Amino acid sequence: MCGICGIVDPAGTIEHSELSAMAARMHYRGPDADGAWVSADRRFGLGHRRLSIIDLDPRSNQPFLSADGRLVISFNGEIYNYRELKRELEGRGHHFRTASDTEVILSGYREWGLDCLHRFRGMFAFGLFDLDRERLWLVRDRFGKKPLLYYRKADLLAFASDFRCFEESPRFDLQLDLTALYDCLTYNYIPAPKTAYQHVRKLEAGCWMLWERGEFTERRYWDITEFGTNDVPLAQTVQRVRELIDESTRLRMISDVPVGVLLSGGLDSSTVAYYAQQHSATPIKTFSIGFDVKAYDELRHATYMAEAIHAEHTTQVYDFEAARADLKETMHLYGEPHGDSSIFPTTAVSRIARQHVTVALAGDGGDEVFYGYRHFLAHARHAVQARLPLHEVGQRVWQSVVPMGAKGRNYGLRYFLEDLELHTVLLGGLTRADKLRLVADDLLDATKDYDDYWFFRKYWRAELPLATRLQYLDLKTYLVEGVLMKVDRASMSCSLETRTPLLNHPLVEEVFSWPERVRLDGDTLKYLFKKAMTGVLPELIIDKPKQGFSIPWRSWVRNIEELRMIRGRGLFFKKGLVLPPLYTALAIQDWLRIKTQGRFV
Repeated sequence: MCGICGIVDPAGTIEHSELSAMAARMHYRGPDADGAWVSADRRFGLGHRRLSIIDLDPRSNQPFLSADGRLVISFNGEIYNYRELKRELEGRGHHFRTASDTEVILSGYREWGLDCLHRFRGMFAFGLFDLDRERLWLVRDRFGKKPLLYYRKADLLAFASDFRCFEESPRFDLQLDLTALYDCLTYNYIPAPKTAYQHVRKLEAGCWMLWERGEFTERRYWDITEFGTNDVPLAQTVQRVRELIDESTRLRMISDVPVGVLLSGGLDSSTVAYYAQQHSATPIKTFSIGFDVKAYDELRHATYMAEAIHAEHTTQVYDFEAARADLKETMHLYGEPHGDSSIFPTTAVSRIARQHVTVALAGDGGDEVFYGYRHFLAHARHAVQARLPLHEVGQRVWQSVVPMGAKGRNYGLRYFLEDLELHTVLLGGLTRADKLRLVADDLLDATKDYDDYWFFRKYWRAELPLATRLQYLDLKTYLVEGVLMKVDRASMSCSLETRTPLLNHPLVEEVFSWPERVRLDGDTLKYLFKKAMTGVLPELIIDKPKQGFSIPWRSWVRNIEELRMIRGRGLFFKKGLVLPPLYTALAIQDWLRIKTQGRFV
């Protein structure tokens, strides 16, 4: 796990010190080693910060050059099947100088070209220079577990794991993209490929981009293609779920440093902890965070599960005072506005884990793969309401009478919305009508003909059954831009690598290939997953009601003066407007306050 960056400048002005300075801005992503490389003609350069996980030998430090010096890579992530690939490549005549997965990527590229990606199982983002072809290849893993930002303006191309790399040099034009901030009010994150800056973009999950002698090509190399075509009996799917998770967890235990588990006490992380213990000769280390507000606390279930598998369990209670102390730093870990306040406990539990291990497994992905979100059920129940008479009038009246941020407001609003707008509200986003009350007049003009729901529309597969359609939509949107971005930023802020066994792509592909009749059972969330884990996990964990990893935000925000009275300043929100107590709105305004103090005008 690392931090990567690089530059392509046809004018040949790249300095070694520039790459070193960019890499230094993300030292927390890789505190163990750093490096920079610049080509002889100064047109190509790479920087790197290393968190040593596999092959701790300094010979595996990056940027990593092939033996002939014609290929060079800066790589973030892990290739879990690198040992099998290495043996295959050795059989084809390749020789290796290290025991790293990084070198396997270079040899795989040399042997199979761009198709080597289809052989990699893991999480990764990398930039690979092929000097013979004058080519830069940028790649992001299938689910977007690892970030990859790129800057493109005129002839200049650069990439990085973190926005702060681009702040290091005046060569990067960091003008704000206010429409991206407008999107953040809709989705609670800025959807790819957009970012908060006009010339910085996110490479989308499952995609690669190729720069070759000034020409750009972008391709999607992975997606789910089979939905319900594999007609198998329920008993067979139950056994396959167990086998697939067992294999996935085993692969993610590969490490030359200690591995633990982030254990919330829910079904997903408990399953990961169980299988991790099956592949460990010693008691695994598990880590949990609790809250001083009982409704949000899951420590009882986490402790019960840890005791059931005889793990070494560490816990901590995260309270209001801890949140206040973390407020400014944690809120802005994303590098751009983001509306998921659960980054606070995620960062806190990552800090605890990092005191004991360098790698932690987590249960993220289970809700998307196994139909685990309550909003899936709510969508099915409320979608028909939009066809009731006068629903548009009802929506306007409800939104005007009940203030934004009021408890129960979004629940009532569901009855008046259709499809994508309904999905937006179910995930906590704002409708266009609500946004128009908040944003400045200039932005209202700029978004007059704007498609507020373009990101959801991009992945809305109307031909799929509703349940599968919603799963796929969340897998391609909320999982990538909400959940996985949060986990990466929170864990890497304290130099912890987080791995997600439930997002092994063979597992996801096979589960989605099964028909809904074996995956779903009416209103039972995670029906198939619970069937598979019955007899494996304790009944207390199987029967535990769904509880999101969230914070008591309403009570906290009322007691934090600097949040309670934040006003719009006219650049984005209406000037003088007291913002509603919505985490996303407050995060946007505070981020703007910081960025507009300096060069970001």
